[in-house]
Amino acid sequence: MKLLKVSIWSLIVISTDLIVGIINQKVYASFTGHAGLVLAGNFSNFVNILLLLGSGGILGGITKVIAERGTHNNWDLILPLLFIISAIVSLVTLFFWDTIYPQIIPPDLVVQQHYAKGFLIFLPLVVITNAFLHKLLGEQKITVYSLLRLALQALNLSLTIYLVYKLLLNGIILSAYLPATLLFFLVLMLFWKDFVPVFNIKTLIQKIRSKASYMLSLYRHLAMFSFATIISLLLLYTSQLYIRNYLTIQLSIEEASYWQILTTLSRIWIAFFSFIITSYIFPQLASMKDKNIVKQKVANSALFLTASMIITGIVIFALRNHIIKFIYGNDFLQATQFFHYQLLGDLFKLIAILLSYFLLSKSLIKAYIIAELIYYGTWLGVTFSTVEHYGLHAVFFAQIVASLIYLATLYIIFRVWIKSHLS
Repeated sequence: MKLLKVSIWSLIVISTDLIVGIINQKVYASFTGHAGLVLAGNFSNFVNILLLLGSGGILGGITKVIAERGTHNNWDLILPLLFIISAIVSLVTLFFWDTIYPQIIPPDLVVQQHYAKGFLIFLPLVVITNAFLHKLLGEQKITVYSLLRLALQALNLSLTIYLVYKLLLNGIILSAYLPATLLFFLVLMLFWKDFVPVFNIKTLIQKIRSKASYMLSLYRHLAMFSFATIISLLLLYTSQLYIRNYLTIQLSIEEASYWQILTTLSRIWIAFFSFIITSYIFPQLASMKDKNIVKQKVANSALFLTASMIITGIVIFALRNHIIKFIYGNDFLQATQFFHYQLLGDLFKLIAILLSYFLLSKSLIKAYIIAELIYYGTWLGVTFSTVEHYGLHAVFFAQIVASLIYLATLYIIFRVWIKSHLS
């Protein structure tokens, strides 16, 4: 019964996230056109990078520690730790703002810089909110967690529509962080006792002075659980940011928006398959000890994912014109000529994702990070060396090449692991 409850809530939350994401894309396209889609992609990458750095990469560890330790979970130390880390990240970003700002706002776009800079003020609040949500997961309070996630999406949708309609490009920037900021105040009102460790300044300073070394060891303990995935996400967000800016400068903001459209849509259909991998396949692989069973499980999962992705891809390709018209409008129909490249690359990438989670399930962290570096290095290298000659087609070709090399690398590691454990 509990598993069914978790599954139902997970489906509701994920479906809501995707629906709100699609509606937001339509809002961006309708009110701000090509420029809005590119700006939304850039600023979203910037926000996610700062959230990763501001959380110190320990959110996944929080869930695990809370689940394992119950009431003795060091939450009173985790909150001050996160507040300090996020405040430092905000200050460092502010110090280098003149260098960072041109990287997140495409040239020739007129926006109010202070709207973007405002996120630095609210970064600690957003980080603490995310930490609290992970705390609820660790405590297995799935209903409360899900309701807060739904509240976040309700704020996200309503604020995006209102702010983009009123402020256009500036509204896109504000809608990237105001919903989570408002959720912080909602959570603070409902669960204020959980936030006393941060807002009692005297107690906060005493804990920092008396338990500084313990807080450092606690941070290392929390970070070890999610170090690999944090590296992967940082590579993803920074790579997307650099590619989008490169396309805007070398080609045009319209061309960059077509790539952004395919990237956004790809994330939507890949999310369904990733959910299957993370919630069902990954736990099974982690619990399997017999290498022959592991090998068979990976093979069966790869076959299922390949068949599912091919069927999904055929349907999406057949409906590509309708998808673009429905979400973005007729002005963006040129993006349909790149669907077959994106879908082919996603097919290879999906199987590679399966193998990458195999590495994580067996704690092959170094191999996982090396494979990620190879993937993103290839993607960036091929993109930057071919776009000038082949235009936007080059970036999709680069993704296919990178995904193939990534898949081959992971398969070799998988074969070596199987052979070494069978001998």
